[in-house]
Amino acid sequence: MESAKLSEVTKALGVMWRALPAEEKESRNEACREKMDVYKDKNVAYKKTSESLEFDKSLREYQIKMTWKPFKKDENRPKRAPSAYMLFAADERPLVIENNPDMKLSQVMVLIGQAWTALNDSKKKPYTTKAKKFAKEVAQEIEKYETTSEYSRYIFDKKTYLDRMEAKRNRLIKLAIGMELGPKGSGASPVPKRKKSASAKKKTTPKKKSSKKKVSRKKKVSGKVEKASGGKKKVSKPRWR
Repeated sequence: MESAKLSEVTKALGVMWRALPAEEKESRNEACREKMDVYKDKNVAYKKTSESLEFDKSLREYQIKMTWKPFKKDENRPKRAPSAYMLFAADERPLVIENNPDMKLSQVMVLIGQAWTALNDSKKKPYTTKAKKFAKEVAQEIEKYETTSEYSRYIFDKKTYLDRMEAKRNRLIKLAIGMELGPKGSGASPVPKRKKSASAKKKTTPKKKSSKKKVSRKKKVSGKVEKASGGKKKVSKPRWR
C-alpha cells in the first residue's frame, strides 16, 4: 500500500513539473547544476583521501569474495537417502523428549548420539539394512532424474553462472592490481614499442621478386623446337631426307 501511495505522489509531482513555466524550470535547473558542480568538486577531493582508497580496496575484496558464491541447489533433485543413524534418531527422539520435556533439543541429540554409540552391530543392523535399501531407491531416482530436461537446464544455468562469475572475478582482480600499481596499472596507455632502426628495417624488409621471367637457355637440337600447350618444351624429331 505504501508503494502505491508513493507512485501516486510521483505521478502528481510529474504533472506539477510539466505545468511549470519555462523560466521557473530553468531557474530550478540552474540551481541543480550549481549543487551538482559543488558535489563533483567534493567527490574528486574525497577520492584522493586514504579513507576513499581503503574503502575501494575493501569493496573490491568483498566483490571478489562474492564471485566464489556457489550456485543455488537443484530443487528438483531427489533428496539424499537417510543414514542408519538418522533412522535411529527419528525413532528415539520422541521417546527422549517425552521422558525429558524440559530438555533442549541440542541436549536431546547428545543423548541420542550416546545411545547410538552404545548399540552393538546386531542392534544397528535393522537400521543399516533399511538405510541401504533407501540409498538404492534414491540412486535409481537420481539416475532417472538426470535424463530429464529439468536437470539439463539446471546444468546449463550452473555453467553459465560459473563462467560469468569467473569472468567477473578476473576483471575485478585486474582492477585491484591496477589500484595497487597506480595510474599506469589502472588502465593507462601502455608504453609504446621502441622504433626499429634503419638498419633493422633493411634486414627485415623482404626482397621484392623480379617481375622479369628468367629465360632458360635452349639447347641446340637438330630439328625444330616447339612449345607445348602446358608450357613444356616439345622437341620434334629431325626429319631425315
